Amino acid sequence: MGTRLGNIPKLGHKTLININGISLIERQIQILKKNNIKEIWVITGYNAKILRDAISSLNVNFLHNNNYLKTDTLDSFWSAIQCMDDELVTLYGDVIFQEEIIINLLNFDEHDITLVVDKSECEKDDMKVFFENNLIKKIDKKLPKTMANGKYVGITKFTKNGCKIFKQTLKNFSKNNSLEGDISRVFEKIVKNKHKIHTCFTGDLTWFNVNTSNEIKKAKIFFQE
Repeated sequence: MGTRLGNIPKLGHKTLININGISLIERQIQILKKNNIKEIWVITGYNAKILRDAISSLNVNFLHNNNYLKTDTLDSFWSAIQCMDDELVTLYGDVIFQEEIIINLLNFDEHDITLVVDKSECEKDDMKVFFENNLIKKIDKKLPKTMANGKYVGITKFTKNGCKIFKQTLKNFSKNNSLEGDISRVFEKIVKNKHKIHTCFTGDLTWFNVNTSNEIKKAKIFFQE
């Protein structure tokens, strides 16, 4: 819902924040289509109609998380389980990034599950990761900063087999009535089940998780035409 955005004008939906003439989500959709990702699904929750009306002309599909007030990203992924039968790229809707990050991910080695990771120093609210030999060992926002050596950007690529692993793990969470919290819980469980989750690093490329007014200002400066 964008509760940390302070006095940002109320557009009705955080993904509709305008960065130099284009909303966050429209920019994401343009990048995906430019890189030959044609079937795009948007998971709605808060103010779903506002978002749908704003981007319905962009030829995307919609699914809705009916429990968005009580849950977080894990349940939103569960809402999209019907889309997990083939290769898949997932993105958080409030992330703005250089297109090369997606290009590098799509061209990255064909591992079952690959997370985009930034190796810069973590802040309190970052989704922290600990990786070793380019494999995720821990992913948790509450991970001590002293243990973390990167942060999850919010972008993931799955092969067809990776989708199968991810989908089955999600089903197990649902079966146990445990769909609360962040999707990192599923990634953690996958790692504990001895499946490998690889890292694709951002390197010198730039991205912002637009959760604060300060991040919006920085994004507007960086992504000037």
